[in-house]
Amino acid sequence: MKPVRGLSGPPPGLKRFCDDPSQPQNWETFGDFESGAAKQEVANALARSQRGLCCYCEATLVSGDRQVEHVVPRSDPLHGSARAVDATNMLASCKGGTERNFAVDALNDPARYLPPVRDNMSCGQRKGETIVMDPRNLPPARSIFVVAADGKILTDPSVCIEHGIDANEADKAIIDLGLNVERLRIQRAAILASLSSVPADAVVWDALARGTLLPDEGGQLRPWFTTTRSFFRELAESILAQPPQDWIAA
Repeated sequence: MKPVRGLSGPPPGLKRFCDDPSQPQNWETFGDFESGAAKQEVANALARSQRGLCCYCEATLVSGDRQVEHVVPRSDPLHGSARAVDATNMLASCKGGTERNFAVDALNDPARYLPPVRDNMSCGQRKGETIVMDPRNLPPARSIFVVAADGKILTDPSVCIEHGIDANEADKAIIDLGLNVERLRIQRAAILASLSSVPADAVVWDALARGTLLPDEGGQLRPWFTTTRSFFRELAESILAQPPQDWIAA
């Protein structure tokens, strides 16, 4: 999980919906508003603001495997209903490995779908009614997460202390979001293995780190950003610290 930037306000379609007194202010009604175009607009805006990556697992958001994620779940008894159409409560996430159209035997994409689904579910589908750590609150400098060679994502207690973050809460977020299910660990381990095969030449590594960590010409990031960041360690931090830095949380 990396820092992301959410929406500062509602896209035009959502604003029209919220300003329309004839519309019941709930998510189900909004889904049908303007024949679904307004909801699609929200999803597109969120994906752009997150540089194309799932707010939790960092998989690339693609058609058929993305959804609007409510940080405070709609099922939350205290605030869920009130914040259902609040743009500042929305992020974009993948569907957590539940989309059967991405079955391995059909499209050969185990990052999207790997049976058994129950054991490989992640992100919003996994957290359910739980309120987890908000990726918008993560620090841009020095990730509180590291990735082991087997693809397992771990909390770095020393960095948590540095940023005043409760490491236990970060550990709980990893569990609640299912960020260490096999489906995700396979992807991270493959990235680390690929990077490890590159000769440790300073010039080569610098070029590789820049090519894999910085946004492309379209402003998109490569998937599994934290994995690559963890591999390059201090080199990654030195590159990410160079201005302009605001994209890191975007």
